[in-house]
Amino acid sequence: MNLPLVRAFDGSPLAGRRLVRVVYLDESGTSRKEPLAVVAGVIVDGDRQMIAVEEHLAYLVRKHIPEADRDSFFFHATNIWSATKYFKDRDVWPLDRRLETLLDLIETLGRFDLPVVYGDCPRDELIATPPDVTINERGRDAVVHSLAFFQCVCVVEKVLRDIWPDEIALLIAEDRPEVKKVVRDVQLWAQNKTLSRRGWHRKYLPLRHIRDTVHWAEKKQSPLLQLADICAFVIRGHLINHPHNPPLYDKLSPMMVAHPKTDYQ
Repeated sequence: MNLPLVRAFDGSPLAGRRLVRVVYLDESGTSRKEPLAVVAGVIVDGDRQMIAVEEHLAYLVRKHIPEADRDSFFFHATNIWSATKYFKDRDVWPLDRRLETLLDLIETLGRFDLPVVYGDCPRDELIATPPDVTINERGRDAVVHSLAFFQCVCVVEKVLRDIWPDEIALLIAEDRPEVKKVVRDVQLWAQNKTLSRRGWHRKYLPLRHIRDTVHWAEKKQSPLLQLADICAFVIRGHLINHPHNPPLYDKLSPMMVAHPKTDYQ
């Protein structure tokens, strides 16, 4: 039976006939005091890997978290690293124990052969706006996030073209109302065949393998978003040269599709 080709928003054929890759995207560096924002993604085979990965992450909850606390618990890199919220008791959660938890989470990537992609945007390198255009701090945050997101999505497109040319993908990101519209517009722009193609990403535009709009989920309800959160946090730590980050980045690095060439301090 000859199935019709799935088509992109602009009417052109997509390079793939079935959705088999799901990309979970999360960000780090959203605070205005941070020098850059990072969006990282974990690429998962929805048919063969998703359930197994979720079950392994559930096992890590059982391994590290007391039974009485498990129902409402979810992994969040900033809380683990900084000993805040659930991890605020440093006598119970000293740095060594918290690093062990993070390393176990990162080890999941290699265990299931999950590629990691990322994009970043330094806050002080935004393109200047025209004199009559004013962007408030909230708008600036959304622009920084969307530019990091755009770079990450272009890397996803590259991976699909290079490794899985007959497949397409769906994007799932953390539900952050303040950036949803900007991110959605950025993806639609990148799927438009009439856009201007400049920069390193130009040969990956318009997007052909990434189908549909971005879908949104809450981190506490999505174990794989929690894993993407760990990746974004560790990559940002590497870029800003955090002194305790090397063991984490060394564990994560083999699963990264591309590696940073420049550090921001």
